[in-house]
Amino acid sequence: MGQINAHILVKNEENFIWFAIRSVIDYVDQMLIYDTGSQDKTVEIIKTIISPKINFEEKGPVNLEQYIRLRQELIDRTKTDWFLQLDGDEVWPEDSIKSLIRLINKASDNVVGIVNRTRNCVGDIYHFLPEEAGDYQLLGRKGHLNIRAVRKTADLKVKLAPPFNTYTETYINAKGPIPEQDGNLLFLDKYLWHMTHLCRSRFDDHGKGKLELGIPFPPQTQYPEVFNLQRPMMVADPWIEIKACDWVKSVLQTPLKKLKRKLTKDEIKR
Repeated sequence: MGQINAHILVKNEENFIWFAIRSVIDYVDQMLIYDTGSQDKTVEIIKTIISPKINFEEKGPVNLEQYIRLRQELIDRTKTDWFLQLDGDEVWPEDSIKSLIRLINKASDNVVGIVNRTRNCVGDIYHFLPEEAGDYQLLGRKGHLNIRAVRKTADLKVKLAPPFNTYTETYINAKGPIPEQDGNLLFLDKYLWHMTHLCRSRFDDHGKGKLELGIPFPPQTQYPEVFNLQRPMMVADPWIEIKACDWVKSVLQTPLKKLKRKLTKDEIKR
């Protein structure tokens, strides 16, 4: 089996970082984790996970230019053939991460990345956004998609992605941006759970919180197994349902958001 590293850049992710790390640590060879100025318990929580696989550093606050420089540093420090980019609000179910590792191990030399699906939770972990709410377009698909597994090559670079004013990056090699290389990408029809629209910290400054009525997960849903693990007392309970006041706000806002998505979609068709 080939080796794979995990890269994590975090800031104020105390509510889900423990679950994110624990969901993949058994399937990677090393985890390079940088904290960029957390004010909450993120650092303290990361340090509760004792493993020789974890290489953790506190880098302090960064701007966009410094953020990309750290992303490149993570690439340059990677000695394995592949790396997994893991955000502090992303949790992998066991079946999904195992399937990803199997696909990596079977990938031919021309494959430079793997596209996977995401379940974007909204309100709480019991509800998710519909696929049509996703804007990413990869491999001829549109929806909640991501590239989280990337092949490490000598020419691999990272740059800010448009609109260039957010902490979002894209990977580039000699052939150009990896997301545009359809012939060199594989598709994994499995989901990671993305908590980007939930409260990720009591110092939540991510600007991505969303109040909207999501689709209930079916009763037979297999939730990420790490949600059931015994966790340190400082780690928040992931099973708490949406607050009543937020639910009321979601009821009021959801029709407007659905209308906006429909109008946008109609405009694109024209």
